[in-house]
Amino acid sequence: MPQKKNFTIFERLRGETAHLISLHFDFFLGQRNTPYTNLVEVSKKAGRYLILIFQHMERITLLLTLVLEHLEFLVDDMRKACEQEFHAGFALANLLTTRDRIPYRKTQIIAGKYLGRAMKHQLTPSQLSIAELKVEVSNYGYSMSISQSQLQEIFDADASLRSKRFRHRNRNMLTWRHASLKEKRQLSLLWGHCISHLYEVKNKIKALPQLEDRRMFHLLNG
Repeated sequence: MPQKKNFTIFERLRGETAHLISLHFDFFLGQRNTPYTNLVEVSKKAGRYLILIFQHMERITLLLTLVLEHLEFLVDDMRKACEQEFHAGFALANLLTTRDRIPYRKTQIIAGKYLGRAMKHQLTPSQLSIAELKVEVSNYGYSMSISQSQLQEIFDADASLRSKRFRHRNRNMLTWRHASLKEKRQLSLLWGHCISHLYEVKNKIKALPQLEDRRMFHLLNG
């Protein structure tokens, strides 16, 4: 469908995860409040779709692995997209509040109308005019002290990235990058462990002779 923006594999992942969550909830409801009942009979119903749960989990694992293995950041395209988008609307509202003491709710409205007008005229962030912002601010009975260079810096992609600060000053961007790489390695090891465990469970299920026998095996052996 032309209105779709997601890749097909992401749509399939969304559908598979929806099935998995639904079946897990079905299993949970079937087992609820059963400490003093005949658990064998209860578990027959609750575990009716247990095989499907593993099948959906297998498909999710395969699809998500395929996505992660081929994921690539196109730096030039991403930079171009950032330079074309008005990504700093909240930053502008924050500056109007902190610098010129304009109520925050008002600054959100001002920034929204100002940027909405710019998008209507198909302007880029680099073409924003401080004069038009002053007019918008004055329409609400306020004045402002932001300069043209400050306005451009707010909407500059590189400057916006550099302006982000950690709560602890001694943690610079390089430290954060090392921490991210370490976390990525840890997640990769964990993901590999999960995949191995999933296939181990799958092989155990396949080793059982009949589907009904498989269900009973899981119901009786947890």
